[in-house]
Amino acid sequence: MPEASGIQYHESGMSAVGNARLDEPGRLTRRIGLRPKLNSNGSRGASSPNGRATKGATGGKAQSDIGLILNAYVKWGLSFTEHLQGAFAFVIWDPRKCRLVAARDPFGQEPLFSYEGTEVVAVASGLNVLRGLPPVSDEIDERRVADFLMFMHQDKEATFYKDIRRVPPSHLLVASRSDTELRQYRTLSPSGGGGCQSDSEYEETYRERLFRAVRRSTRGSGRIGTWLSGGLDSSSITCAARGLLPEKEPISTFSLTFDTVPQSDEQEFIEAVLRAGEYDAHFVPGDKEGPLDVADEAMRVLGEPFTTPNLFMTVSLLQAAEQSGVDTALDGFLGDSVTGHGTTRLTELAVTGQWLTAARELQAVAQMLGPSLKTYQNLFRTYISGPLVAEPLRRAWKELRGKPVGDEDTRNVVQPGLLRSTNWEQRARAHGAVRTQSPVREEEAHRKEFQSGNLRLAVETAIRMGREFGVSVRFPFADEDLISFCLALPPQQKCRGGWTRRIAREALSGVLPEKIAGRHGKTSLGPVFNRALFDLNGEKLRAIVHDQLERASAFLRPDVVRRLYQRSVDGEASQDEIAILWNAVLLARWMNLRATADKASPTPSASLTHTQPT
Repeated sequence: MPEASGIQYHESGMSAVGNARLDEPGRLTRRIGLRPKLNSNGSRGASSPNGRATKGATGGKAQSDIGLILNAYVKWGLSFTEHLQGAFAFVIWDPRKCRLVAARDPFGQEPLFSYEGTEVVAVASGLNVLRGLPPVSDEIDERRVADFLMFMHQDKEATFYKDIRRVPPSHLLVASRSDTELRQYRTLSPSGGGGCQSDSEYEETYRERLFRAVRRSTRGSGRIGTWLSGGLDSSSITCAARGLLPEKEPISTFSLTFDTVPQSDEQEFIEAVLRAGEYDAHFVPGDKEGPLDVADEAMRVLGEPFTTPNLFMTVSLLQAAEQSGVDTALDGFLGDSVTGHGTTRLTELAVTGQWLTAARELQAVAQMLGPSLKTYQNLFRTYISGPLVAEPLRRAWKELRGKPVGDEDTRNVVQPGLLRSTNWEQRARAHGAVRTQSPVREEEAHRKEFQSGNLRLAVETAIRMGREFGVSVRFPFADEDLISFCLALPPQQKCRGGWTRRIAREALSGVLPEKIAGRHGKTSLGPVFNRALFDLNGEKLRAIVHDQLERASAFLRPDVVRRLYQRSVDGEASQDEIAILWNAVLLARWMNLRATADKASPTPSASLTHTQPT
């Protein structure tokens, strides 16, 4: 069930349209000073996130979330975003001031794109909507192409088109006849952990925040499902949802199976969750299709290449959810990045001279992995000597020799002229994408991982693809209160006694099956992807590599790509090299699709859109 609303109107003449699911709308209603309308049964109704206003007993209408946002703007003006929390992207038209106002939620779950021309400003939730407008050029932004090929996604405004930009997360766009301004209204920062004095208090707060995030994510839903992989994060969301909802209310789980790639199969962990509660379980074959089977359609929907190689697996889950009548899917993605693995604590202990504690922690990790001399050597190299000695020396030597920044294998595939013309090195340094120094303190490492632009693109992609199947994909770990609390966690709450994400395991004791809470690491999907690309999609891949690289030759070096392809087919390429090949192939396929298809036609009915002359 999409959250897109129809246009909401205010008696002042203002109007708004958007996708929104606010946290605690009743609290916002009280702050604004509105009287909650009564439902037909006489109860006070919560606002509807999908924007469809409901009739009250007196003939009035309960506020939709977009209606609440519009009333917040009327009350507080441009400071209204300080009072908004949740997942949203919307546009407001203020005829009194001849002003267009648009905003995107703090994490950036809901997509929002903008075009600023000399005579018009346009905003839409779909990139293809803007591409369909007459003044918008379809010219490619070569900077984004270079960043894509070099795996740099830190520019949160970039799209593959020169004329179209993303409205960054946590930003407000204000357009008037005189100018257009983009301003950040909030940052996701550490808070909420200061009052905890003990392990039990931290764990209780984490559990409360996670359950509240899951509850918020179920607002306005019909039939609920979860993506259940058997990992700590998806299992946490699934078990929390089961604990929050009445037993008679069905929860569907959707789990990928990999019968042909047993080393990636996680059914034993999935079954442990299913045995602990009442679920309507669905097992979806994840090894029957390949990434190229869905790539063309996905790029048509998204309007550009995507950054999630395993998107074809997500599409399989979405198809299964649609066929089962599920309209809301809870995804545990982001859990490890939000909670924090905490492994940089080991480096921090060494840096701060706490060598005895560092030795004990390394020993605890080794005991879990299987104590041996090799295990101890690998751990010491990974967490102590590597970041403190080896890496700084390698970087210094590289700079002394004048070596260019960026991964050498990746650079070999990219046309050198593209990197020079787009000032890639300078931009990479400015965005902090070039690692000048590995974090040696856990707080810095956690913040850096959480701020990854790739995380937000992955969330945005899943939400946009979900709407194609009528499924609202939601991410409880993107909850603002949960994020702020986790960013404020002391390092020992994240990693201690050999356990990463310690607080999640302890906080959910009794909620998660012991088999899940005591699980180390996760299964790699690399073997599944490799089989899908080289076996299931072997002919399609070969056709692209041999016949479709030339249109992308301004960006790629076809001869290098073909050599990399052959190394991959021969089983000589690393997983990182296969990722480089995939990006090159996807870009080449997109370039060929552009050359053979007409400019995408707009679909305003599927997206919010608003234009305003400036």
